[in-house]
Parts: sequence; structure tokens; C-alpha cells
Amino acid sequence: RDPSVSPDGRRVAFSMNEHSESVLAVQDMVPDAPAQVVWRGARFDQAYQPAWSPDGTRIAFSAWRDGGFRDILIVELASGQTTQVTSDRAIDMAPAWSKDGRYVFFDSDRTGISNIYAYDTGDRSLFQVTNVLGGAFQAAPSPDGTRLAFMSAVPNGGYDIYEVRLDPKAWLAAHDYLDDK
Repeated sequence: RDPSVSPDGRRVAFSMNEHSESVLAVQDMVPDAPAQVVWRGARFDQAYQPAWSPDGTRIAFSAWRDGGFRDILIVELASGQTTQVTSDRAIDMAPAWSKDGRYVFFDSDRTGISNIYAYDTGDRSLFQVTNVLGGAFQAAPSPDGTRLAFMSAVPNGGYDIYEVRLDPKAWLAAHDYLDDK
């Protein structure tokens, strides 16, 4: 499930079910190509929503892990090294890369309301990009890297699509998730 085609169009990343878990796999887009597992968590862990970096060297994805963690992870394909972007009980989903590969955008309910966040892959800092009351979901950076579209709940019910300028100077420093459960 959740297929994502690489920037060069030659490979596809996807979540593949295996023995009570799902793994992140990559497969060449040729007939009968084998799937290569690039991330496997602990027993019962689940991988979701892979997103390729613009240069095709990394994949960001959401993972459901033991302890009620739904986090964003990044796997470097050449080494298999995994970076934990988040590690808390907030629901972190739907990663998307900035055009230059510097930021990974995702939605998170870390404040109790889902908003869009940006992870800086250079200095590993985390920013809150949106600050809405109804929830912001599914970040989609524009092809030119200047705007960010997202879905947000509206007062009369349902969802609308909004967009904001991508201006890191306007972003808020993200607060740590407070786990009061």
C-alpha cells in the first residue's frame, strides 16, 4: 500500500505486509523485479506513507511503533541508516519533502490540534508551520518551493484546501509533545 514513485521514475517505495507487521520496501519498476526491504521495525510495527527525497537517496515515512508511537522516520537508502524525526505519542503522518530536500513537512497533533510541521534535515530542528484551530493535514509543497498547500477542517464541516508562503522566518519553534496520558 501507499506507493510512492522515485523522482527518476525508476523505483517505487511502498508499505508491504509481512508476518504481523508492515515493512518499507523499494522495487525497481521492471517486470518481476524483487522487492528490497529498506526498513523493518520491531514485531508488529507498521510502515506508512513513504515520500522520496528530491535526490532519491532518502525516504521519509510514518511508522506506528510499540508504545503507541506514530512517528516520522527517514531512511538513507545507501547505508540503511534511519533518523528518527519524532519519537513521542503524538500522531505524526504524511511526510513531504521541500524542493531542495532540506525540510520534511508532516502533520502532527503534538499540541492537541493537528498542524503542519517542518523538520530541518541539516540542523535537526523542528518548526510549526501552521497554527490553525480546525487541524491542518497533508502538506504539499509547490513544485517551485515557494508555497505549501494543505487540507484543513472548516467550521461548517468538511475540509478545504489552503496554502501559505514557505517562509522559514515566519515559522514557530515547535514545542515538545506533552504526554499526559
